[in-house]
Amino acid sequence: MSPRTNHGAECPDFEPPQPPPVPKVYTPTPRPPPDPHKEKPPDLERKPAARSDTNDIGTVAQSPPQINAKSPVGITVNLGLPQPPSHLPPSPRLPRRQQLTPVERARRYANGTPGAVSGQGGHNATISLAGKLTWGLCLPESDALAVLLEWNSKCQPPWSESELVHKVRSSIETPPSKPRGWLLGTMDIEPVRLPPPAPPQKPKPSFQALHRGTEHDFRQLADLRGIQYAAHAWADERGLLRFATLKDHLAWIVTDSARLNAQARRMDGQLWDHLEAKPKAWTLPGSRASWPIGIEESEPFETIALCEGGPDFLAAHALCLQEYNSHCAPVGMLGASMRIHADALPLFFGKIVRIFVHNDDAGRKAAENWTDQLEAAGAIVDAFPFAGLRKTDGALIKDLNDFLDIDPNELNPDPAHNDILP
Repeated sequence: MSPRTNHGAECPDFEPPQPPPVPKVYTPTPRPPPDPHKEKPPDLERKPAARSDTNDIGTVAQSPPQINAKSPVGITVNLGLPQPPSHLPPSPRLPRRQQLTPVERARRYANGTPGAVSGQGGHNATISLAGKLTWGLCLPESDALAVLLEWNSKCQPPWSESELVHKVRSSIETPPSKPRGWLLGTMDIEPVRLPPPAPPQKPKPSFQALHRGTEHDFRQLADLRGIQYAAHAWADERGLLRFATLKDHLAWIVTDSARLNAQARRMDGQLWDHLEAKPKAWTLPGSRASWPIGIEESEPFETIALCEGGPDFLAAHALCLQEYNSHCAPVGMLGASMRIHADALPLFFGKIVRIFVHNDDAGRKAAENWTDQLEAAGAIVDAFPFAGLRKTDGALIKDLNDFLDIDPNELNPDPAHNDILP
């Protein structure tokens, strides 16, 4: 039976039965054993703290909907969760980076730097190292001084503490020609946190009035995309799914809650024929097209499922519900040709990111580019490929939306690989 749910059925209030203990799908690295003191799903203990954001449509909840929780339109959301598929073959995973504090990282850098020698450019060498600590590795003055004091034992002769204080302050007052943080990502260790990005200078786009979904909207979209409508209700609650009438056509729109970026698709599945290229997806005028949808809303979550395009973005919401995963946030890039917006990159710092790679050349190239950007920004990144997997009708799986209809014969019985999501 296909993992898709019967989204056309009514959803009265009732307490669904506990799911049988079926192993979930795929992970390339084993997780630590579960804490016996924690309750089992669906009442997960690893829930992020509930967070609300206020925007032009009011307060938007950020946590995933709970079973039998009331939806924002007053309906009862019956998740109708399917049995998760058994197992998949492992896919390549990049090794996780060693977790070091910023000071430990700087100390490792300083330990590899020769001590300053009087009469052999010792002053310039010390100023250079101080600049790399404060500007290249973004250490505050006190931490940079602590690292220099340890390194000072290699100097001939050692500097006095007051001399080192003066050199650290001089380096801070003299910005280098390279951009701040240029050493981040050059060593195979956890990078230090970048300063928060400056507010975008581009004026905020002004979109037509977007409205929240109704039960009818969710069911119609479920019929179109073949995704359980509870996933649409959750995306709506997060402020990331809206509806509108554009060019006389009802459309569903993926957008961020700050309304920096928005992309529309017709509810009848047809093309936007008012545009010369007649695309399926229309990025609304004024959008910052490279802004990742959902990245600001992912702040309380530990991990990110990074997808390409609106349909996969909704499919990731469905997969989070299917796996009872409350610590993973779907984030969407609305095009393989887009590089992640520079102002968004610091928001990925410290996150575990899994990229769901479209099974085509453009998708694989996009995954390579995003991996390079995210690792330089301090994220831990791996990829989930779909190459060779097939749907129930025998067609090759191209993307995450297709994966929800995977042929059970494609699954691997090895229980060591138990998670699709990071």
